[in-house]
Amino acid sequence: NRSRKKVAWQKPGALGLKDADPHPLNASPVVASPGGEADFDVAAAVQKWVNNPSQNFGLIIRGKSNVNKQYSFGSSESYKQEVRPYLEVRFIPATPRPTATKTSTPTATLTLTPTPLPTATVTQLPTMTPTMTATATLLPPTPLPATFTPTVAPTNTLTPSPTATPSPTGTPLPTATPSPTVTPFPACRLRIEHTITVGSHPKGVAAWPPGALVAMQDDSGLSIVENDGQVSHIRTSGNGANAVVYSKGLGYMVHRNSANVSVIDPRGKQQIASIPVGDLPWGAAANGNRLFVANFGDRTVSVIDLATNQPVATTTIRSMPALVAAGSHRAYITHLDGYISVIGSNGAVLDTFGPLPDHSAFGVALDEAHQRLFVSNRQGREILALNSDTGEILKRISVGPNVPYALTYAPATNLLYAVDAVNNRVLGIQPERGEVFANLGISRQNADHGGQGLSASEDGGRLYVPAYDAGALDILRASGCP
Repeated sequence: NRSRKKVAWQKPGALGLKDADPHPLNASPVVASPGGEADFDVAAAVQKWVNNPSQNFGLIIRGKSNVNKQYSFGSSESYKQEVRPYLEVRFIPATPRPTATKTSTPTATLTLTPTPLPTATVTQLPTMTPTMTATATLLPPTPLPATFTPTVAPTNTLTPSPTATPSPTGTPLPTATPSPTVTPFPACRLRIEHTITVGSHPKGVAAWPPGALVAMQDDSGLSIVENDGQVSHIRTSGNGANAVVYSKGLGYMVHRNSANVSVIDPRGKQQIASIPVGDLPWGAAANGNRLFVANFGDRTVSVIDLATNQPVATTTIRSMPALVAAGSHRAYITHLDGYISVIGSNGAVLDTFGPLPDHSAFGVALDEAHQRLFVSNRQGREILALNSDTGEILKRISVGPNVPYALTYAPATNLLYAVDAVNNRVLGIQPERGEVFANLGISRQNADHGGQGLSASEDGGRLYVPAYDAGALDILRASGCP
Protein backbone atom coordinates (compact mmCIF):
# COMPACT_ATOMS: atom_id res chain seq x y z
CA ASN A 1 0.00 0.00 0.00
CA ARG A 2 2.76 2.43 -0.94
CA SER A 3 3.22 4.80 -3.86
CA ARG A 4 6.98 4.41 -3.49
CA LYS A 5 9.41 3.09 -0.93
CA LYS A 6 8.42 4.24 2.57
CA VAL A 7 5.74 6.57 1.15
CA ALA A 8 2.11 5.48 1.65
CA TRP A 9 -0.83 6.36 -0.57
CA GLN A 10 -3.03 9.15 0.73
CA LYS A 11 -5.79 6.55 0.88
CA PRO A 12 -5.37 2.74 0.67
CA GLY A 13 -5.72 1.44 -2.84
CA ALA A 14 -4.44 4.74 -4.29
CA LEU A 15 -7.96 6.16 -3.92
CA GLY A 16 -6.99 9.51 -2.40
CA LEU A 17 -7.57 12.74 -4.26
CA LYS A 18 -3.83 13.37 -4.44
CA ASP A 19 -2.90 9.83 -5.45
CA ALA A 20 -3.74 10.31 -9.13
CA ASP A 21 -5.08 12.83 -11.59
CA PRO A 22 -8.86 13.03 -10.89
CA HIS A 23 -9.58 13.30 -14.62
CA PRO A 24 -9.36 9.90 -16.33
CA LEU A 25 -7.39 9.60 -19.52
CA ASN A 26 -10.00 7.24 -20.89
CA ALA A 27 -12.96 5.12 -19.85
CA SER A 28 -13.42 1.95 -21.84
CA PRO A 29 -14.47 -1.66 -21.28
CA VAL A 30 -11.83 -4.27 -20.54
CA VAL A 31 -11.58 -6.43 -23.64
CA ALA A 32 -9.91 -9.67 -22.57
CA SER A 33 -10.62 -13.35 -22.27
CA PRO A 34 -9.10 -15.64 -19.60
CA GLY A 35 -5.41 -15.97 -20.34
CA GLY A 36 -5.57 -13.16 -22.89
CA GLU A 37 -4.43 -9.56 -22.97
CA ALA A 38 -6.12 -6.19 -22.51
CA ASP A 39 -4.67 -3.23 -24.42
CA PHE A 40 -4.72 0.41 -23.26
CA ASP A 41 -3.47 3.18 -25.55
CA VAL A 42 -1.26 5.65 -23.63
CA ALA A 43 0.68 7.23 -26.49
CA ALA A 44 0.02 10.86 -25.57
CA ALA A 45 1.26 10.38 -22.00
CA VAL A 46 4.43 8.66 -23.15
CA GLN A 47 5.11 11.50 -25.59
CA LYS A 48 4.76 13.99 -22.75
CA TRP A 49 7.13 11.92 -20.64
CA VAL A 50 9.64 11.97 -23.48
CA ASN A 51 9.30 15.75 -23.69
CA ASN A 52 9.46 16.19 -19.90
CA PRO A 53 10.79 13.11 -18.05
CA SER A 54 10.23 14.71 -14.64
CA GLN A 55 6.47 14.42 -15.21
CA ASN A 56 6.56 10.63 -15.55
CA PHE A 57 4.56 9.44 -12.54
CA GLY A 58 3.25 6.37 -14.31
CA LEU A 59 -0.30 5.16 -14.79
CA ILE A 60 -3.02 3.72 -12.63
CA ILE A 61 -6.08 1.66 -13.54
CA ARG A 62 -9.27 1.91 -11.54
CA GLY A 63 -12.50 -0.02 -11.76
CA LYS A 64 -15.98 1.42 -11.80
CA SER A 65 -18.99 -0.83 -11.80
CA ASN A 66 -22.46 -1.17 -10.35
CA VAL A 67 -22.22 -4.93 -10.15
CA ASN A 68 -19.75 -7.38 -8.67
CA LYS A 69 -17.41 -8.55 -11.38
CA GLN A 70 -13.74 -9.37 -11.28
CA TYR A 71 -10.75 -9.34 -13.61
CA SER A 72 -7.28 -10.32 -12.47
CA PHE A 73 -4.16 -8.85 -14.04
CA GLY A 74 -0.56 -9.88 -13.58
CA SER A 75 1.60 -7.26 -11.90
CA SER A 76 5.21 -6.38 -12.70
CA GLU A 77 6.18 -8.54 -9.71
CA SER A 78 4.33 -11.66 -10.87
CA TYR A 79 6.36 -14.87 -10.66
CA LYS A 80 5.13 -15.67 -14.17
CA GLN A 81 7.13 -13.41 -16.42
CA GLU A 82 4.81 -14.01 -19.37
CA VAL A 83 1.85 -12.36 -17.61
CA ARG A 84 3.63 -9.22 -16.49
CA PRO A 85 2.40 -5.99 -18.12
CA TYR A 86 4.58 -4.36 -20.74
CA LEU A 87 4.71 -1.12 -22.64
CA GLU A 88 4.93 -1.13 -26.44
CA VAL A 89 6.17 2.05 -28.11
CA ARG A 90 5.67 2.78 -31.80
CA PHE A 91 8.16 5.34 -33.08
CA ILE A 92 6.88 7.46 -35.98
CA PRO A 93 9.63 9.40 -37.80
CA ALA A 94 9.09 13.02 -38.76
CA THR A 95 9.33 12.24 -42.48
CA PRO A 96 5.97 11.11 -43.94
CA ARG A 97 5.91 7.37 -44.44
CA PRO A 98 3.17 4.87 -45.34
CA THR A 99 3.46 3.00 -42.05
CA ALA A 100 4.98 3.57 -38.65
CA THR A 101 7.97 1.53 -37.49
CA LYS A 102 7.23 -0.53 -34.39
CA THR A 103 9.65 -0.66 -31.50
CA SER A 104 8.46 -2.71 -28.57
CA THR A 105 9.93 -3.39 -25.16
CA PRO A 106 8.06 -6.40 -23.78
CA THR A 107 9.58 -6.30 -20.33
CA ALA A 108 8.69 -2.78 -19.24
CA THR A 109 7.18 -2.73 -15.73
CA LEU A 110 4.78 -0.37 -14.00
CA THR A 111 5.78 2.08 -11.27
CA LEU A 112 4.40 5.29 -9.85
CA THR A 113 7.92 6.64 -9.20
CA PRO A 114 8.99 9.42 -11.62
CA THR A 115 11.51 7.86 -14.01
CA PRO A 116 13.95 9.79 -16.25
CA LEU A 117 13.46 9.17 -19.94
CA PRO A 118 16.75 9.44 -21.84
CA THR A 119 15.25 8.21 -25.08
CA ALA A 120 11.91 7.99 -26.86
CA THR A 121 11.56 4.29 -26.19
CA VAL A 122 9.95 2.93 -23.06
CA THR A 123 9.01 4.47 -19.72
CA GLN A 124 8.04 2.59 -16.65
CA LEU A 125 4.41 2.48 -15.66
CA PRO A 126 2.83 2.02 -12.23
CA THR A 127 2.92 -1.33 -10.50
CA MET A 128 -0.60 -2.62 -9.83
CA THR A 129 -0.77 -3.90 -6.27
CA PRO A 130 -3.43 -6.13 -4.71
CA THR A 131 -4.86 -3.08 -2.91
CA MET A 132 -5.71 -1.35 -6.18
CA THR A 133 -9.36 -1.15 -7.16
CA ALA A 134 -8.97 -1.02 -10.91
CA THR A 135 -11.31 -0.24 -13.80
CA ALA A 136 -10.99 0.22 -17.40
CA THR A 137 -10.74 3.91 -16.50
CA LEU A 138 -7.17 5.11 -16.95
CA LEU A 139 -6.23 7.75 -14.40
CA PRO A 140 -2.69 8.97 -15.01
CA PRO A 141 -1.16 11.54 -12.67
CA THR A 142 -0.25 13.37 -15.87
CA PRO A 143 -2.15 13.68 -19.14
CA LEU A 144 -1.89 10.55 -21.23
CA PRO A 145 -1.04 8.46 -24.73
CA ALA A 146 1.66 4.50 -26.41
CA THR A 147 0.01 1.15 -25.75
CA PHE A 148 -0.06 -0.24 -22.21
CA THR A 149 -0.92 -3.92 -22.26
CA PRO A 150 -1.59 -5.58 -18.91
CA THR A 151 -1.82 -9.34 -19.30
CA VAL A 152 -4.67 -11.26 -17.68
CA ALA A 153 -3.49 -13.43 -14.80
CA PRO A 154 -4.83 -14.68 -11.45
CA THR A 155 -3.47 -11.87 -9.27
CA ASN A 156 -4.63 -8.33 -8.63
CA THR A 157 -8.39 -7.75 -8.69
CA LEU A 158 -9.68 -5.26 -11.23
CA THR A 159 -13.31 -4.40 -11.83
CA PRO A 160 -14.17 -3.47 -15.44
CA SER A 161 -16.81 -0.97 -16.36
CA PRO A 162 -19.88 -2.66 -17.87
CA THR A 163 -21.47 0.76 -18.18
CA ALA A 164 -18.75 1.98 -20.49
CA THR A 165 -19.64 4.88 -22.73
CA PRO A 166 -20.64 3.57 -26.13
CA SER A 167 -18.36 6.02 -27.73
CA PRO A 168 -15.29 3.95 -26.90
CA THR A 169 -12.98 4.18 -29.63
CA GLY A 170 -11.42 0.85 -29.04
CA THR A 171 -8.55 2.78 -27.64
CA PRO A 172 -7.38 6.34 -28.16
CA LEU A 173 -4.76 6.40 -30.88
CA PRO A 174 -1.35 8.06 -31.24
CA THR A 175 -0.81 11.73 -31.81
CA ALA A 176 -1.16 13.38 -35.17
CA THR A 177 1.45 12.42 -37.77
CA PRO A 178 2.24 13.52 -41.32
CA SER A 179 -0.35 12.69 -43.97
CA PRO A 180 0.29 9.98 -46.57
CA THR A 181 1.18 10.83 -50.13
CA VAL A 182 -1.93 11.48 -52.20
CA THR A 183 -2.16 9.57 -55.48
CA PRO A 184 -3.31 11.82 -58.33
CA PHE A 185 -6.83 10.97 -59.49
CA PRO A 186 -7.72 12.63 -62.81
CA ALA A 187 -10.02 15.65 -62.39
CA CYS A 188 -11.40 14.54 -58.98
CA ARG A 189 -11.20 17.23 -56.31
CA LEU A 190 -12.40 17.52 -52.70
CA ARG A 191 -12.76 20.88 -50.97
CA ILE A 192 -14.64 22.41 -48.03
CA GLU A 193 -17.69 24.25 -49.32
CA HIS A 194 -19.08 25.41 -45.93
CA THR A 195 -18.32 25.05 -42.24
CA ILE A 196 -21.56 25.63 -40.34
CA THR A 197 -21.87 26.03 -36.57
CA VAL A 198 -24.53 23.61 -35.27
CA GLY A 199 -23.99 23.53 -31.49
CA SER A 200 -22.21 21.56 -28.80
CA HIS A 201 -20.84 18.13 -29.71
CA PRO A 202 -22.44 16.97 -32.96
CA LYS A 203 -22.17 13.19 -33.23
CA GLY A 204 -24.01 11.35 -36.03
CA VAL A 205 -24.99 12.64 -39.46
CA ALA A 206 -27.25 11.56 -42.34
CA ALA A 207 -27.60 13.15 -45.75
CA TRP A 208 -31.11 14.13 -46.82
CA PRO A 209 -32.14 15.87 -50.09
CA PRO A 210 -31.76 19.52 -48.96
CA GLY A 211 -28.61 18.88 -46.87
CA ALA A 212 -27.91 16.92 -43.69
CA LEU A 213 -29.43 15.87 -40.37
CA VAL A 214 -27.04 16.13 -37.41
CA ALA A 215 -27.51 14.38 -34.05
CA MET A 216 -26.49 16.62 -31.14
CA GLN A 217 -25.11 14.65 -28.21
CA ASP A 218 -25.40 17.26 -25.46
CA ASP A 219 -28.98 18.56 -25.87
CA SER A 220 -30.38 15.40 -27.54
CA GLY A 221 -31.72 17.50 -30.40
CA LEU A 222 -31.53 17.27 -34.17
CA SER A 223 -29.94 20.05 -36.23
CA ILE A 224 -31.40 20.28 -39.73
CA VAL A 225 -28.80 21.79 -42.06
CA GLU A 226 -29.44 22.92 -45.63
CA ASN A 227 -26.68 23.20 -48.21
CA ASP A 228 -27.09 26.98 -48.39
CA GLY A 229 -26.13 27.24 -44.70
CA GLN A 230 -29.57 27.53 -43.06
CA VAL A 231 -29.89 25.65 -39.76
CA SER A 232 -32.94 24.79 -37.67
CA HIS A 233 -33.06 22.76 -34.49
CA ILE A 234 -35.59 20.26 -33.10
CA ARG A 235 -35.74 19.19 -29.47
CA THR A 236 -36.67 15.58 -28.78
CA SER A 237 -37.92 13.56 -25.82
CA GLY A 238 -34.79 11.39 -25.77
CA ASN A 239 -31.58 11.76 -23.78
CA GLY A 240 -28.16 11.83 -25.44
CA ALA A 241 -27.61 11.23 -29.14
CA ASN A 242 -25.44 8.94 -31.21
CA ALA A 243 -26.34 7.94 -34.79
CA VAL A 244 -29.00 9.43 -37.04
CA VAL A 245 -30.51 7.78 -40.15
CA TYR A 246 -32.64 9.22 -42.97
CA SER A 247 -35.14 6.94 -44.70
CA LYS A 248 -38.30 7.60 -46.71
CA GLY A 249 -38.70 11.21 -45.64
CA LEU A 250 -38.10 10.65 -41.92
CA GLY A 251 -35.12 10.97 -39.59
CA TYR A 252 -34.38 8.32 -36.95
CA MET A 253 -32.13 9.52 -34.12
CA VAL A 254 -30.61 7.07 -31.65
CA HIS A 255 -30.59 8.15 -27.99
CA ARG A 256 -27.79 6.60 -25.99
CA ASN A 257 -28.97 7.37 -22.45
CA SER A 258 -32.73 6.81 -22.81
CA ALA A 259 -32.50 3.65 -24.96
CA ASN A 260 -34.88 4.80 -27.67
CA VAL A 261 -35.05 6.14 -31.21
CA SER A 262 -36.82 9.43 -31.96
CA VAL A 263 -38.74 9.51 -35.25
CA ILE A 264 -38.56 13.01 -36.71
CA ASP A 265 -40.27 14.71 -39.63
CA PRO A 266 -37.50 17.09 -40.81
CA ARG A 267 -39.74 19.07 -43.16
CA GLY A 268 -42.43 19.50 -40.52
CA LYS A 269 -39.66 20.04 -37.94
CA GLN A 270 -41.22 17.89 -35.24
CA GLN A 271 -40.81 14.56 -33.46
CA ILE A 272 -43.67 12.21 -34.34
CA ALA A 273 -42.83 8.98 -32.49
CA SER A 274 -40.45 7.20 -30.14
CA ILE A 275 -39.30 3.58 -30.50
CA PRO A 276 -37.76 1.58 -27.61
CA VAL A 277 -34.46 -0.22 -28.27
CA GLY A 278 -31.74 -1.93 -26.19
CA ASP A 279 -29.26 -0.58 -23.65
CA LEU A 280 -26.76 2.09 -24.76
CA PRO A 281 -27.66 2.12 -28.47
CA TRP A 282 -24.85 3.35 -30.72
CA GLY A 283 -24.76 2.85 -34.49
CA ALA A 284 -27.76 2.50 -36.81
CA ALA A 285 -28.56 2.03 -40.50
CA ALA A 286 -31.67 1.45 -42.63
CA ASN A 287 -32.43 -0.34 -45.89
CA GLY A 288 -35.83 1.20 -46.63
CA ASN A 289 -37.85 -1.48 -44.88
CA ARG A 290 -35.87 -2.09 -41.71
CA LEU A 291 -33.89 0.00 -39.24
CA PHE A 292 -31.04 -1.82 -37.48
CA VAL A 293 -29.73 -0.43 -34.17
CA ALA A 294 -26.61 -1.77 -32.43
CA ASN A 295 -27.06 -1.77 -28.64
CA PHE A 296 -23.63 -1.62 -27.02
CA GLY A 297 -24.79 -2.05 -23.42
CA ASP A 298 -26.68 -5.35 -23.72
CA ARG A 299 -24.98 -6.85 -26.81
CA THR A 300 -28.11 -6.86 -28.94
CA VAL A 301 -29.37 -5.53 -32.25
CA SER A 302 -32.87 -4.06 -32.51
CA VAL A 303 -34.64 -4.56 -35.85
CA ILE A 304 -37.47 -2.08 -36.52
CA ASP A 305 -40.16 -2.23 -39.19
CA LEU A 306 -40.16 1.19 -40.86
CA ALA A 307 -43.73 0.75 -42.13
CA THR A 308 -45.07 0.64 -38.57
CA ASN A 309 -42.13 2.07 -36.58
CA GLN A 310 -42.35 -0.94 -34.30
CA PRO A 311 -39.60 -3.38 -33.22
CA VAL A 312 -39.85 -6.78 -34.91
CA ALA A 313 -36.84 -8.47 -33.29
CA THR A 314 -34.18 -8.04 -30.63
CA THR A 315 -31.27 -10.39 -31.20
CA THR A 316 -28.30 -11.13 -28.94
CA ILE A 317 -24.98 -10.82 -30.74
CA ARG A 318 -21.29 -10.57 -29.78
CA SER A 319 -20.06 -8.05 -27.23
CA MET A 320 -19.21 -4.44 -28.04
CA PRO A 321 -21.36 -3.83 -31.14
CA ALA A 322 -20.59 -0.43 -32.63
CA LEU A 323 -21.45 0.94 -36.09
CA VAL A 324 -23.83 -0.42 -38.75
CA ALA A 325 -24.20 -0.62 -42.54
CA ALA A 326 -27.35 -1.95 -44.19
CA GLY A 327 -28.02 -3.62 -47.54
CA SER A 328 -31.27 -4.69 -49.18
CA HIS A 329 -31.75 -7.82 -47.09
CA ARG A 330 -29.16 -7.72 -44.33
CA ALA A 331 -27.11 -5.49 -42.06
CA TYR A 332 -23.47 -5.59 -40.97
CA ILE A 333 -22.49 -4.59 -37.43
CA THR A 334 -18.88 -3.99 -36.37
CA HIS A 335 -17.59 -5.16 -33.00
CA LEU A 336 -14.66 -3.36 -31.41
CA ASP A 337 -12.77 -6.65 -30.96
CA GLY A 338 -12.56 -7.21 -34.72
CA TYR A 339 -15.69 -9.12 -35.69
CA ILE A 340 -18.67 -8.39 -37.98
CA SER A 341 -22.19 -9.67 -37.24
CA VAL A 342 -24.39 -10.24 -40.31
CA ILE A 343 -28.09 -9.79 -39.46
CA GLY A 344 -31.12 -10.64 -41.61
CA SER A 345 -34.23 -8.50 -41.94
CA ASN A 346 -36.02 -10.82 -39.50
CA GLY A 347 -33.28 -10.32 -36.89
CA ALA A 348 -31.59 -13.70 -37.45
CA VAL A 349 -27.80 -13.91 -37.20
CA LEU A 350 -26.81 -15.02 -40.71
CA ASP A 351 -23.04 -15.08 -40.21
CA THR A 352 -20.13 -13.74 -38.20
CA PHE A 353 -16.94 -12.56 -39.94
CA GLY A 354 -13.62 -12.41 -38.14
CA PRO A 355 -11.48 -11.98 -36.28
CA LEU A 356 -10.15 -9.27 -38.58
CA PRO A 357 -6.51 -8.12 -38.52
CA ASP A 358 -5.37 -6.53 -35.24
CA HIS A 359 -8.73 -7.57 -33.70
CA SER A 360 -9.96 -4.14 -34.72
CA ALA A 361 -13.18 -3.10 -36.50
CA PHE A 362 -15.00 0.23 -36.26
CA GLY A 363 -16.33 2.11 -39.29
CA VAL A 364 -18.29 0.17 -41.91
CA ALA A 365 -19.69 0.92 -45.38
CA LEU A 366 -21.35 -1.31 -47.97
CA ASP A 367 -20.94 -1.41 -51.76
CA GLU A 368 -23.81 -3.77 -52.48
CA ALA A 369 -23.45 -3.69 -56.28
CA HIS A 370 -19.91 -5.08 -56.13
CA GLN A 371 -20.43 -7.24 -53.01
CA ARG A 372 -17.83 -5.32 -51.02
CA LEU A 373 -17.92 -4.44 -47.35
CA PHE A 374 -15.43 -1.82 -46.18
CA VAL A 375 -14.28 -1.90 -42.54
CA SER A 376 -11.86 0.49 -40.82
CA ASN A 377 -9.00 -0.99 -38.79
CA ARG A 378 -7.85 1.85 -36.57
CA GLN A 379 -5.06 -0.11 -34.93
CA GLY A 380 -3.56 -1.13 -38.27
CA ARG A 381 -4.27 2.22 -39.96
CA GLU A 382 -5.94 0.53 -42.88
CA ILE A 383 -9.31 -0.10 -44.49
CA LEU A 384 -10.29 -3.67 -45.30
CA ALA A 385 -12.39 -4.56 -48.34
CA LEU A 386 -14.29 -7.79 -47.59
CA ASN A 387 -16.50 -9.99 -49.72
CA SER A 388 -19.89 -9.06 -48.26
CA ASP A 389 -21.18 -12.62 -48.71
CA THR A 390 -18.27 -14.60 -47.27
CA GLY A 391 -16.21 -12.15 -45.21
CA GLU A 392 -13.07 -12.98 -47.23
CA ILE A 393 -10.54 -10.13 -47.25
CA LEU A 394 -10.28 -8.89 -50.85
CA LYS A 395 -7.95 -5.94 -50.33
CA ARG A 396 -6.13 -4.14 -47.53
CA ILE A 397 -5.89 -0.40 -48.19
CA SER A 398 -3.17 1.25 -46.12
CA VAL A 399 -3.93 4.84 -45.09
CA GLY A 400 -1.18 5.24 -42.49
CA PRO A 401 -0.21 7.38 -40.76
CA ASN A 402 -3.90 8.40 -40.86
CA VAL A 403 -6.33 6.60 -38.54
CA PRO A 404 -9.65 5.68 -40.21
CA TYR A 405 -12.82 6.00 -38.12
CA ALA A 406 -16.26 6.25 -39.77
CA LEU A 407 -16.61 5.31 -43.45
CA THR A 408 -19.12 6.09 -46.17
CA TYR A 409 -19.37 4.80 -49.74
CA ALA A 410 -20.86 6.84 -52.60
CA PRO A 411 -22.33 4.45 -55.19
CA ALA A 412 -22.88 7.24 -57.75
CA THR A 413 -19.13 7.92 -57.99
CA ASN A 414 -17.78 4.57 -56.74
CA LEU A 415 -15.67 6.37 -54.15
CA LEU A 416 -14.99 5.58 -50.50
CA TYR A 417 -14.43 8.18 -47.80
CA ALA A 418 -12.98 7.93 -44.29
CA VAL A 419 -12.72 10.42 -41.44
CA ASP A 420 -9.60 10.52 -39.26
CA ALA A 421 -10.52 11.89 -35.81
CA VAL A 422 -6.92 11.81 -34.57
CA ASN A 423 -5.40 14.03 -37.27
CA ASN A 424 -8.60 15.91 -38.28
CA ARG A 425 -8.61 14.72 -41.89
CA VAL A 426 -10.97 13.29 -44.48
CA LEU A 427 -9.59 10.77 -46.96
CA GLY A 428 -10.98 10.11 -50.43
CA ILE A 429 -10.20 6.61 -51.71
CA GLN A 430 -10.56 4.92 -55.08
CA PRO A 431 -11.38 1.38 -53.85
CA GLU A 432 -10.45 -0.62 -56.98
CA ARG A 433 -6.90 0.69 -56.97
CA GLY A 434 -6.76 1.17 -53.21
CA GLU A 435 -5.44 4.69 -53.77
CA VAL A 436 -5.93 7.79 -51.60
CA PHE A 437 -6.79 10.59 -54.04
CA ALA A 438 -7.61 13.24 -51.42
CA ASN A 439 -6.42 14.01 -47.90
CA LEU A 440 -8.15 17.14 -46.65
CA GLY A 441 -7.93 18.95 -43.32
CA ILE A 442 -11.29 19.41 -41.53
CA SER A 443 -12.61 21.03 -38.34
CA ARG A 444 -11.57 19.67 -34.94
CA GLN A 445 -12.79 16.18 -34.17
CA ASN A 446 -12.05 14.23 -30.98
CA ALA A 447 -10.15 10.92 -30.87
CA ASP A 448 -12.46 9.51 -28.18
CA HIS A 449 -15.89 10.79 -29.20
CA GLY A 450 -15.53 12.25 -32.68
CA GLY A 451 -15.10 10.68 -36.08
CA GLN A 452 -18.28 8.61 -35.74
CA GLY A 453 -20.39 10.36 -38.37
CA LEU A 454 -19.83 10.62 -42.12
CA SER A 455 -22.41 10.72 -44.92
CA ALA A 456 -22.47 11.35 -48.68
CA SER A 457 -25.28 12.88 -50.72
CA GLU A 458 -27.16 10.59 -53.12
CA ASP A 459 -25.31 11.96 -56.14
CA GLY A 460 -21.95 11.69 -54.37
CA GLY A 461 -21.30 15.40 -54.89
CA ARG A 462 -21.27 16.36 -51.21
CA LEU A 463 -19.82 14.89 -48.05
CA TYR A 464 -21.06 15.79 -44.55
CA VAL A 465 -18.70 15.59 -41.56
CA PRO A 466 -19.74 16.55 -38.01
CA ALA A 467 -16.88 18.06 -36.00
CA TYR A 468 -17.35 17.02 -32.35
CA ASP A 469 -14.91 19.44 -30.70
CA ALA A 470 -15.54 22.35 -33.08
CA GLY A 471 -19.34 22.15 -32.73
CA ALA A 472 -19.70 22.42 -36.50
CA LEU A 473 -20.65 20.58 -39.67
CA ASP A 474 -18.17 20.59 -42.54
CA ILE A 475 -19.81 20.32 -45.97
CA LEU A 476 -17.28 19.07 -48.50
CA ARG A 477 -17.74 19.35 -52.25
CA ALA A 478 -16.50 16.60 -54.56
CA SER A 479 -16.10 17.77 -58.14
CA GLY A 480 -14.86 16.16 -61.32
CA CYS A 481 -15.25 12.69 -59.86
CA PRO A 482 -16.55 9.96 -62.20
